[in-house]
Amino acid sequence: MDNLTEDEKKKLAEPVMIPDISVSEENLDSTYNLTVSIFKEEDDRRKGIESKAALLLSTISIASSIIVTASAYIANAEAPTIGARISICVSALVAIYAARTVWFSVRALERGTYHGISIEDINVPGTKNQHTRHLIKEYWTAVYKNRPVINRKVDFLMLAQEYYKIAVIVIFVYSIVILTTSILPGSFLGKKKGDMTPNKTDTCCVSRVIVVDTIKYLNIPAPDSTVIK
Repeated sequence: MDNLTEDEKKKLAEPVMIPDISVSEENLDSTYNLTVSIFKEEDDRRKGIESKAALLLSTISIASSIIVTASAYIANAEAPTIGARISICVSALVAIYAARTVWFSVRALERGTYHGISIEDINVPGTKNQHTRHLIKEYWTAVYKNRPVINRKVDFLMLAQEYYKIAVIVIFVYSIVILTTSILPGSFLGKKKGDMTPNKTDTCCVSRVIVVDTIKYLNIPAPDSTVIK
């Protein structure tokens, strides 16, 4: 709650207006049961949000690996090709989206002020109906006070999911491009047509390196050296 803006702090500090309990005496028990159910559903919603946000935190490993790989390539490459430069830019873009995903996931996991039912709320004098009405009102108060905090977590989780989806889309599209350029000769990675010996320091050509090494290991002749009779 330390990262709240002044407007958000004022809004959360405002007194909660709880409506009067106007149900009849015979409906008190059902009203109490429904109120407790709503309170539990709100608490489950909060736990679900925090669980999903914790799962999205794993994207920090994706961002870290991308940054390390791109940094290693920049340090080792003498003259990066156009494709390699595009690869570095895309890697940086994915890392930024992954970092934003982690940031909003952390915001969704921030501690908050939650209200519940205490012993003092239960230990009150009165008849059965008076006690039931008192508990219903306390549960309503907790639900109304917890709702803004939970909704704030929902907003942060939605932002984290949006950045995560964009990062996944970028990775998918770029994977298709890498696969295409690894199979087709004369790709935009700067390899000349017929050149099947890519630079192994080029992180964009890992797939081509694997294919070429496999061909050499199996001693498969090149297509242009094959004589068709």
